[in-house]
Amino acid sequence: MDARWGRLAAGCLVMAMIGFIYGWSVFSAPLVEEFGWAPSALSLTFTLLMWAFCAGGIIGGRLVRRIPARAAVWLAAALSFAAFATTALLARAEAPWLLYLTYGVLGGCGVGIAYTAAMGATMAWFPDRAGLASGLMLLCYCLSTMTLSSVAAWLFDAIGWRAAFGVLGAATAAVTAAAALFLRPPRPGELAAAGARRGGRGGRRKRAGGLGEGGEVGGVSTDRAARAGGGAVVAEAGPAATTVARVTGAGASASTAATASGGKATRMAGAGGAAGAEATGAVGGTAAASPADATTAAMLRAPAFWAYATWMLAVSCIGLAVIGSANQLALGAGAAPAVAVAAVGMLALCNGLGRLLMGVAFDALGTAACTVVDALMLGTAVLLLAGAQGSGEAALALAGLALAGLGAGGTSVIGSGFMATVFGETHYAENLAILNLTLIPAALVGPLVLNGPLAATGSYGPGLGALVAAAALAAALGLALRRLLRA
Repeated sequence: MDARWGRLAAGCLVMAMIGFIYGWSVFSAPLVEEFGWAPSALSLTFTLLMWAFCAGGIIGGRLVRRIPARAAVWLAAALSFAAFATTALLARAEAPWLLYLTYGVLGGCGVGIAYTAAMGATMAWFPDRAGLASGLMLLCYCLSTMTLSSVAAWLFDAIGWRAAFGVLGAATAAVTAAAALFLRPPRPGELAAAGARRGGRGGRRKRAGGLGEGGEVGGVSTDRAARAGGGAVVAEAGPAATTVARVTGAGASASTAATASGGKATRMAGAGGAAGAEATGAVGGTAAASPADATTAAMLRAPAFWAYATWMLAVSCIGLAVIGSANQLALGAGAAPAVAVAAVGMLALCNGLGRLLMGVAFDALGTAACTVVDALMLGTAVLLLAGAQGSGEAALALAGLALAGLGAGGTSVIGSGFMATVFGETHYAENLAILNLTLIPAALVGPLVLNGPLAATGSYGPGLGALVAAAALAAALGLALRRLLRA
């Protein structure tokens, strides 16, 4: 068995332990009961939690450039344990601000560091399966919210919330730290060697992709294999169509060549394995910066990044708005209260499933096609929800929520794959953290757009109409992104 799948399993386990960030409504329930805090106090905790998550992602991206990924995850595990333990020890009715610092800041920062460090170390093993790898990791991240929330609810009844916080903090930190032992990016030349072995076993697969998305040798994309080996990758297809990958020294040039099989060269690599042909469109239209080694500064100069970031902001507004009001949207369409609650659970399951399905689709279709598909999916979901509000058909609302869950789940997977295939693995963790900053305005704007007109009109119609417009904008951006990636 390919050793990289063990690395992926370790990454999935880390993600499964840090998903408590989205279970705040369950974790906060016993605190509300004991202290009688207002909902506004609790909502501020979650807001700070999300902001700290984004900040932790940036910190984690910088840390993994200086210390091993496993050490960064160990630090994250310590912060997560501290978040639970200090909340259990210090929380009291007259000082809700302590909760902001403990669970909000410490917990969010710990999750952000672990998220970027684990994703960065694991995704580097899968240049040829970026979508599948990120889809599986993010599926575990999503499903862990439901699993940990159920365990937490049971522990609250069994031993009380303070003891339960201590147990949950210790258990999740211990498992996270243990899984981190198996996290590391590939060593120089390791990807190329593994790709050659897979090619020799008959595991040959060729894919011609757009900018930053295609061109792989023996299951390893040439730009990242070259970077890992410190040189350039040469791929040769012999008479029996057996693909062989080799890494040459730094400063050499390389090409992919198909000899007897009648293929054609797919890319040229410059010194240090920089894929100059792909760099031309992805990073500011020049070949000076390689997508295999794009720094954050180079990424921020790339039109493709800003097109994608705007797309992500638009679709995240839709997803977060619908997720935050799922119960109310179902009730507004005439669903019984029990059905509305079940609809929220169904949306969560579809969210997890969407991550896996979009991961598979990403590997087959690439970034641009998936952005269009995801935007159309979310747009259709909002149209179904609007129809349900007007007709009172609960079945339409349930279909819309299921489709919205699939689309919202796919959004994060496309982002992970986009950053890996277009801007490379060297600065992946830091670059991904920058991209995730779009969640901050989306978390504010999306729910406001949907619910803002409700008080004046008594209807979700205007808000849902605005979300349909956001989906149309996202689809247009996806088409523009296709042109940018192929420029």
